[in-house]
Amino acid sequence: MVFSTHLKLAFGIAFVLAIGLGAQNGPRTNGANLPVRTDANGYVIAAEQTYTGPDGPRRPFANTLVRTDANGYLIITNPSPFGTGLDHGVLTGLSDDDHTQYLLADGTRALTANWDAGAFLITTDLLSVGTSPPTLDTVNVDGSFLLTHTATGTEEHAMELIVDAASFGEVRALDIDYITGALAQGSDEAIILVNIDESGATGGDVAGLVVLATEGLAKIIGLEVGVLVDPIEQLSGTFSDAATVSNDGSVITTLNQGGAGGVAIFTLDDDFMIIGSGSKFEEIEYLLATGSSGAGIAPTFEFSTAIGMWTTFAPIDGTNAMRNSGVIAFLDSDIPSWATGAGTEFLIRITRTRNMITTPPVANKLQIAAATEYFWDKLGNIKSLTYESDIATGTAPLTVASTTLVSNLNADLLDGVQGAEFLQRDGSVQLTGDWSVGPQNIAFNNSEELQWRDLGGTPRHAMSVTVTDDLHIGDILLDSIDFHVVGVSPAMIIRETTGFVGIGTSAPATKLEVEDAGTATAIQISNTATDGDPVLAFALSGTATFTMGVDDGDGDSLKIGTSAIGTNTRLTIDSAGDVGIGTASPKELLHVGTGIDASDITATDLLV
Repeated sequence: MVFSTHLKLAFGIAFVLAIGLGAQNGPRTNGANLPVRTDANGYVIAAEQTYTGPDGPRRPFANTLVRTDANGYLIITNPSPFGTGLDHGVLTGLSDDDHTQYLLADGTRALTANWDAGAFLITTDLLSVGTSPPTLDTVNVDGSFLLTHTATGTEEHAMELIVDAASFGEVRALDIDYITGALAQGSDEAIILVNIDESGATGGDVAGLVVLATEGLAKIIGLEVGVLVDPIEQLSGTFSDAATVSNDGSVITTLNQGGAGGVAIFTLDDDFMIIGSGSKFEEIEYLLATGSSGAGIAPTFEFSTAIGMWTTFAPIDGTNAMRNSGVIAFLDSDIPSWATGAGTEFLIRITRTRNMITTPPVANKLQIAAATEYFWDKLGNIKSLTYESDIATGTAPLTVASTTLVSNLNADLLDGVQGAEFLQRDGSVQLTGDWSVGPQNIAFNNSEELQWRDLGGTPRHAMSVTVTDDLHIGDILLDSIDFHVVGVSPAMIIRETTGFVGIGTSAPATKLEVEDAGTATAIQISNTATDGDPVLAFALSGTATFTMGVDDGDGDSLKIGTSAIGTNTRLTIDSAGDVGIGTASPKELLHVGTGIDASDITATDLLV
């Protein structure tokens, strides 16, 4: 379509087009003159200038031909539209190189300067969204989001969230909605995986999570978990060389500690590595010189169940499909059917399943860790907890189940007495006061000793029971069994060298020696039973020859006989003082049992 604008020619010193106001087909003006000049074809536009046409702003290009109509107006052929909201029409005959100032839709032409796109600011090192109203409230990412950042200075943040709750509740800086689906045994998933490559570090501290807070009245909690959630799972151990590492079937040792490294792994689709050990392990460390390009090797993981038999599982892959150095971790309890394969070793097989990879990974080291599992479960149970220093229970008691063994315990008494320690099994802690066991017994196994030590801690005396149930009591230093009942001058002593028993003397001269310096009874034999007879017996070769005792059934008479008291009596002294010889019932002060009674017998010489 040809569109013409009519212009009135005005003559002056210079040739110009004076564009005036008029009807639809009349003159149009921009309030200024339109410069024209003459050439071989007639009048042409001398320079571009915008003016108002019948359908909006127009800007004829320089050298555009103009002509006069019957009314003396100049006609501009096909003036170009100009202004917002106008379509320039179809452009033909143009090449990309003719207009390098434009971006290409296929993204092959880069920006050459900072680009201000209103609320979006894109520079060579910054993408800012919502720098000024209107802000960008929601960004939807359908698929994976990859953020790669290499620091160029200190205090850099690869991702930073600045959130002001503004006193509102239910405000979360980060909200993750995770659905497990039909997760099966052998699958270990991580909602947030932090893989730290510290292979180049020579010191320092790296914390996977740091929670800091200013002072205030809110209750700040570093970690809070709900019911059915185990708070902590820890694998403790150190990395060491695997017994076997094979790369696509070839055993290699260059990935061991101190090895040459630089081994290309997973170079082709379906390439695999097998890692083996004589005992089970739960972590595999890969230190890569070069990570896999693209989306990684898309690995599958398998564990051996027998020779030549494998079962797939899903560990936590900190290598990000061999794109970076990291650790592959799993729990032994998650793969209970793990058994030895070839070489009687527990094996893990990793296989590449991605077809096209521009750059395969290159490994410098591969090691494994046979870990000890520590955890704090959802019921509050703590497994294999070790305290390096003091543990305080405050005002609450520390309760240990009756079936639980507590060893090497060195703690304050439960009554809170500071510094009063429990007794040690090795005897390193001494009693500091009287010790009462109440109505209970203290039991010793055979050959165990109860020792008494001097103030310097040297054992002096001991009491023990032998395997034949003999009670030994004695002086350890003198290798004797002297038994002192009380003090240095004992009330009773049993001498080890002679077997003599001394009562009231520390040096008995006979098997039994009783010594009493006072007027009290030295020896007393009592029988508290009803009709009981206190008896002293004399025996030869184990057979009682004579007995002497009190016959409770005969008026408490003292009798000497050749058998039990009351039978075969040879001498009797009754309670009246009568003495009977050959009779158990004397009638006089001296009664001889031959039938002869004697009374008031006085003799100054021999009586026949």
